[in-house]
Order: sequence, then structure tokens, then C-alpha cells
Amino acid sequence: MGDYNAIHKVEHRLIGSNVQEAELKDFKSFLIENNMSVLRAMGREFSWTNGHTYTMIDWALVNVSWMFDMPTSEVILLDPGYSDHSPLSLSFPKDDTSKAKPFKFINHLAQHENFQEIVMRAWNQRHRGGKMYDSHMRQPSQPKDVIDLEKKVKKNLEKWLNVEESIVRQKSRLQ
Repeated sequence: MGDYNAIHKVEHRLIGSNVQEAELKDFKSFLIENNMSVLRAMGREFSWTNGHTYTMIDWALVNVSWMFDMPTSEVILLDPGYSDHSPLSLSFPKDDTSKAKPFKFINHLAQHENFQEIVMRAWNQRHRGGKMYDSHMRQPSQPKDVIDLEKKVKKNLEKWLNVEESIVRQKSRLQ
């Protein structure tokens, strides 16, 4: 964990000089050759600034074992205070151990005189889903915050797909 002075993606530099493909290639090669992945970052978007250029160059790198042992871990970019770098803080949120409760059918309910009618009414009723359902079923006239939420979810999904891809590549090297 620390200052690698390298960016991982083009969007990790705001303003400043243009991102060169070699910058990205070198850091990505380093990660692949060392079987490492970038740990999910939360908090500030950029970890270093000189007042006019903002970049993400401080990273917490982890290996496959880390990802399997601590899948909910993340690094939090804190406010820099007097430094030009944001301090990094590891966070280990607890696993969500709550599981969906299994469906239990209570036989004596089927004996109720209105059972068929109640079930048919429930099946024919329109149900609203959660945020994910709403964002995919939205109409073009829906508010901007729903569209922004969908973009955020897609970006997060892309990040984890990259992590998964990296893990699969690393596993293939071990075999």
C-alpha cells in the first residue's frame, strides 16, 4: 500500500498532461507479473494533487489469497490535510452473513376457503422491484438521479469484472 506514482486507467488523471499508453501498460504489466490486483478504493476520487493536476497514484495492492480471505476489504482515501497525498486506510467491513430465508409452505393454509383467490390475486398484482429493477425498467422521462445511479452501478460492475478477470488470469498462471 502506498505511492506507486502510476495510474491504472485514463480517468485516474484530471487535467495535467495527457495520459500515455506506456504509463498504463507499465503499471498493468507490473500487476500481472506480480499476480496483484488493485483493492477497491472508496472516498476521494484522486489521491494526489499539486493544486491544478489531480491523479490517483496511491494504491493498495492485493493478491488472490487476500481477495479470497477478505473479499469485503477496501481502501479508503482520506482527506490529505497538509500533504499533497491522501492517506490510505484499510477497511474490513463485516461480511453480510444474512441469507435469504428458505421458502416454507404451510400446508394448512391450502385448506383455507379463499386460498385460490388470494394466490391468484397476488400473482396478478404488479410488483415494484428495488433500485436495480427500477433503473433497468425506467422510462426516458425518469429523473436524472436514476440515470446517475445506473451509471454508478455499471462503473462498479465494470471494476469488479476487471478484478474477476485479473483473478482468473492469475489462477491460470498457477496451474
